[in-house]
Amino acid sequence: MSEMIEEVSSDGVPTGRSVSRHVVHRDGLWHRTVHIWVVNGNREVLLQRRVESKENYPGLWDISAAGHISFGETSLEAAEKELFEELGITVDAGALHYVTSIAREAVLNEGRYIDREWVDIYTLHREILLDSLILQAEEVADVRWASLGELSRRVREGDATLVPHSKEYQAMLSILYPADIR
Repeated sequence: MSEMIEEVSSDGVPTGRSVSRHVVHRDGLWHRTVHIWVVNGNREVLLQRRVESKENYPGLWDISAAGHISFGETSLEAAEKELFEELGITVDAGALHYVTSIAREAVLNEGRYIDREWVDIYTLHREILLDSLILQAEEVADVRWASLGELSRRVREGDATLVPHSKEYQAMLSILYPADIR
């Protein structure tokens, strides 16, 4: 059964309408998602490489964890759920720090996948050993730490191995890696 997601207006206001994930992307309906940036004390961000079987951006490096907010679920609940499902990281709500929300639109797979979403972005500051993570086989092929400097350089250079989150990268790197410390 397809995951049920709440449709939102183009400005992010919930409509109360529950729609299947398939219909959301087929019809390009606005919806909400979460992205979590796991950052350690060495100023590194945890990146995950998406499995090759993903419908969108297969095999590309992405932020630490991400997912749709299911109908009836809060953004914070979704962030906790995605960290656990994708990486095996257990957190309580107090450990996650809301940063901002960004609207993004993308048309993929020759128009068969239309992504219109409001992304709620969180950070989790935690020291994690990569071999302690439990990767969700259907979602995550690999993980690695990347310095904020490396990520900033890769974004500036238009690295095609990264999922294209240009507005998000710009916003988050300006917060986590401000110009005065580069």
